[in-house]
Amino acid sequence: MSNKNDEEVNVIVTDGSKPKHELQNKYLIMEFWEFAILTTLMVVFFPWSLLYCVVVHGLENTKLIVIAMFHDMLKTLLAVLSIILPIVAVLIYLALSYKNVI
Repeated sequence: MSNKNDEEVNVIVTDGSKPKHELQNKYLIMEFWEFAILTTLMVVFFPWSLLYCVVVHGLENTKLIVIAMFHDMLKTLLAVLSIILPIVAVLIYLALSYKNVI
């Protein structure tokens, strides 16, 4: 069975019913710098990069790239919030305790 755009397909059989096909997103397992360069180029050349991806790589690969970018953006946002929120909480606590001392 040949797959369009060299996508890996895993066949999962559940309860003897029809097999479900699950596409593996190869962009989620890219190395950090490789994906960082890809994401940077996609964002910098935004409308043209999507058009290029659709024409050259096909619609399915373009969807996988965009999904991987949103996945990475969500992980980055959670990492930044996990650092900033405790710092803000400590600063608020210190400001309130300093106000009570005076």
